[in-house]
Amino acid sequence: MASSLPKRPWRLLAYGMAVASLIGWLSLFTLSAAIFIWLALLMLLTGLVPFISLIWRK
Repeated sequence: MASSLPKRPWRLLAYGMAVASLIGWLSLFTLSAAIFIWLALLMLLTGLVPFISLIWRK
């Protein structure tokens, strides 16, 4: 891409989705289990993001 996407709207969307997912986990599990699962998934996805470019390489 010649120019990057604007950061502010996408960052706000990501924060909103993260909070919404935590609320979803809280509706299914106890507080400690929901926070643990939420943090574990955030760590997993953050670690896998750099490898997405290798998967989608043409």
